[in-house]
Amino acid sequence: VVELAPAITNGPNTVVLNPGGTATFTLSAIGTSPFTNQLYASNGAVAIGSPVIVSPPTDSATFVVPGITAANSTNYYVVVSDAAGSITSAVVAITVVTPPANIITNADVNVSITPGLNGPTTGLLYQWSTNSVNLTNGAHYAGVTTSTLTITNVQPADAITYTIVVSNAFGYSTTNTATLTVVIPTPPTFTSVSYNQTNATLQFTSKDIYDTTSSFILESTTNLLGAWITNAATVTVSGGTNFQIVLPQTNAYEFYRL
Repeated sequence: VVELAPAITNGPNTVVLNPGGTATFTLSAIGTSPFTNQLYASNGAVAIGSPVIVSPPTDSATFVVPGITAANSTNYYVVVSDAAGSITSAVVAITVVTPPANIITNADVNVSITPGLNGPTTGLLYQWSTNSVNLTNGAHYAGVTTSTLTITNVQPADAITYTIVVSNAFGYSTTNTATLTVVIPTPPTFTSVSYNQTNATLQFTSKDIYDTTSSFILESTTNLLGAWITNAATVTVSGGTNFQIVLPQTNAYEFYRL
């Protein structure tokens, strides 16, 4: 009787899953029955306490590792042994896909949506969709088959849920979504006017999260029915989304707008 050393014929394969998912590794081998299969973590620790022993002429073993998260994901390998020797499988990896964050943004800006990818990304396939319809690249969308979807010149109609499917060639896939909320900010609002002997301070607030000190133009007039002229005053931040403009006292009535 010739005893044949084991040879792996299939698997195990890389796994793609969401946090808390269960990783399933399946392996096939030939050799001399019975076979002993043991799953190890990449650091050499036994991943599952009891080995899988298979007695038929060919070996087929499945290992199930539950509760995978981004924090405890690792690489794995299997050692197959029979009476004539043993063989170690290739190291296989787990990629944990965490959902992309929901986004709140203003209109008329560009946004990017991407999931978290913990683990190797080589060989992963991506597809973004909305309402079960796959998106296509163009002037508005870019990266529809990559991990990052970019939406150019966001408008209120873009305020929907976006879905990404991440998969690999071995049939593993995950589905995650993100919701985009588009806000139309109200105009800036004057909140107070204060005076001292030399200056007048105009306080105002803006609900536009993208506003900076260079976003505003102050105009003034002495006659509401007349022309408005641009005022070269400097805008400064007074805290958070609050701004102020300090103007010299002129002892004359003037009207201001932003």
